[in-house]
Amino acid sequence: VTGGTNYTFHDCEIPVNYMDVGGYPNMAWLDMTFIVTSELNGNPSVECVVKGKKVLDTRTGEVKYSTNPAMCLRDFMLSKRYGLGRWFSSDDLDEDSWNEAADYCDEVITFRNSDGSTEEAKRYELNMVIDQEKTALTWLQEIMANFGAYMVISGGKIKLKIEPFFIRTRFLLRFKKMRIYT
Repeated sequence: VTGGTNYTFHDCEIPVNYMDVGGYPNMAWLDMTFIVTSELNGNPSVECVVKGKKVLDTRTGEVKYSTNPAMCLRDFMLSKRYGLGRWFSSDDLDEDSWNEAADYCDEVITFRNSDGSTEEAKRYELNMVIDQEKTALTWLQEIMANFGAYMVISGGKIKLKIEPFFIRTRFLLRFKKMRIYT
């Protein structure tokens, strides 16, 4: 490629039936054209900031982009495309417990950064890309580990619970004080 020429950068051509099938609503697609100059030559390195899939927030009834791990986990549990929706439906979930967990995740907390400054942020957020072949169980475990979640079945419904941070901290402190003699 020489200076002043156009260079179209993409992995493949758009399929001929792209518009006929309604595009790919659940897939990110990036197509770029560069004009090569002396400053821009060779293969470019591209970074993107991408928002994830829109999910149903059962607290508001809105379908929107969310970093709430409880709502993202719910979407994963019910998705027939990439999650566990072949085995579970919304009728299997105790929505009150999922909403309560979502509220807990969205609570704004104050904490100190590594540099000592004070910040405020939501208690838990999830920004995960499901782009590798792993089992649904592995993805489920990774999502739940993000916010200390676990599920229990009670009254025939799946309830979502979150282990409060102070309980985990207290356990760790007790464990550190414990001495083991052999």
